[in-house]
Amino acid sequence: MKLGDWRPKAECLGEDTDFFYIDDRSPRQPAMAVCAKCEVRGQCLIESIERNERWGIWGGMLTAERSRLRGAVSHLPRDDAREILFEVAKSTPLHKWRQE
Repeated sequence: MKLGDWRPKAECLGEDTDFFYIDDRSPRQPAMAVCAKCEVRGQCLIESIERNERWGIWGGMLTAERSRLRGAVSHLPRDDAREILFEVAKSTPLHKWRQE
């Protein structure tokens, strides 16, 4: 699976990145609402895991969630890991964060 140039399609493009880099006391609802509408959430998640992003919300997931996923797929060949991560991103319910 190739990631391609997904960033121009990202729902967060042009958003204030500060609310994607939150601490444990900050509300995550604004960032998660953006991720819930994003068509390239899977590609974002894959890239963040491959780059070992340690901070912020990427692909609709917090750092601890991405860390667990990274550990779960670290033993797999890259393409297999990407396929699994893409499916996880697609199937992760973010509808509770969605703002229409």
